[in-house]
Amino acid sequence: MRFEVDGLTKTLPDGTRLFDGLSLRADDTAGPFVVAVRGPSGAGKTTLLKCLAELVPFDAGTVRLNSKTPAQFGIPEWRSRVLYVPQRPPVLGGTPAEFAATIAGFRSQRTKLAGSALDPVAVAERWNLDPAAWDRPWSQLSGGELQRVALALAISRGPGVLLLDEPTSALDPETCRLVEADLRVRNCIWITHDPAQELRVATASIVLGRPCSTGVDAEELGRPAAR
Repeated sequence: MRFEVDGLTKTLPDGTRLFDGLSLRADDTAGPFVVAVRGPSGAGKTTLLKCLAELVPFDAGTVRLNSKTPAQFGIPEWRSRVLYVPQRPPVLGGTPAEFAATIAGFRSQRTKLAGSALDPVAVAERWNLDPAAWDRPWSQLSGGELQRVALALAISRGPGVLLLDEPTSALDPETCRLVEADLRVRNCIWITHDPAQELRVATASIVLGRPCSTGVDAEELGRPAAR
């Protein structure tokens, strides 16, 4: 799996340049990659992930997965392969179990998985989430339960790259380590504000918010992860 970003540029309506010519090369030839994204609040970390997922437009640049652009995949297919998981999942109607059944029927999921989907309930149970939580309304779940449900759903769909916005921010330390163990064996681009977590999971890092930043390449900034 190869993920490439070339010359990505994003400017806000007020003229603020979040990133300019950002570049990234990551592949899992030698094992899964986990690219940590860090920087001060307002530097554009969440916006970067949304740009990579084709959820918000960017001004210039290209993004490719295995040499194919989002347009070549089709946007719904791209978003299933380069999958964004927000820090605070939206509170939906119904239950997580009902939502899981709905997304399993999406065409992009059926085509990509062909019967190989993981059971999200089993995934989350490894993180000490009571299976009964899946049958409770979303509005009755705690922040930590919501975060684990969203992550388990994302993993179960088998994306090529997970785009993670502080995925363990609502978890206690023990559960955080359990989730990290599952995530760091998958290809991830991972926003974190925790330097210790970055040392534990990241195979490379990029930093936003540097004065006059232009190109940023994860291979140049990276270092071996502490496994």
